[in-house]
Amino acid sequence: NHYTVTYDGNGATNGQMSDGYAVYDDSFTLDTIGYTKKGYTFVGWEATLKDGTLITLADQELLDPWQYEENITLVAKWKKNHYTVTYDGNGATNGQMSDGYAVYDDSFTLDSIGYTKKGYSFAGWSTKKDGTPEYTNAQPFNNWNIDKNLVLYAVWKKDAPISKPATGPQNSTVRKAAISTGDNTNMILWVLLLGISFVVISKNIKKEY
Repeated sequence: NHYTVTYDGNGATNGQMSDGYAVYDDSFTLDTIGYTKKGYTFVGWEATLKDGTLITLADQELLDPWQYEENITLVAKWKKNHYTVTYDGNGATNGQMSDGYAVYDDSFTLDSIGYTKKGYSFAGWSTKKDGTPEYTNAQPFNNWNIDKNLVLYAVWKKDAPISKPATGPQNSTVRKAAISTGDNTNMILWVLLLGISFVVISKNIKKEY
């Protein structure tokens, strides 16, 4: 008898495979996996027979001879990929950060910034060395969906200059003004004293005459 072997991608995001046809008691080789699934790696096939028996088969496995007396649907088995997240200080003057490890379709949170840069404030993370912020500090992801290792570069924003209080020259001007004011006051007092003295002398002269 001839039996149909159907390949089920089980959530594959790309590819296709045609049915295979096995002959009882003849050898049969499974087709090469023709599916891919973003963020996952193919690890083999599973099939459940009519009697409930679960069988597992590898990619391109040879069955010699074929001894299943029924059509079979092989379901692809997928394993989630793990990806490295590297944090680049991008000119930081202090600090260090270890790599993170994200699992596709699992939750993941970026580490808190562990770098500092003198005269700058951290503005976020970018996938480009000279890019603008794409991710925030300690940003959480409900489902990590980036299917590659990732290098994140710190983005720095230059701090605004700090205003300084008035320095010596300005204070000197104030002191000079005060001295000038004092000099004017002393001059007025001297004028008044001279005036009074003149009046007194004039009166004494009149009395004598």
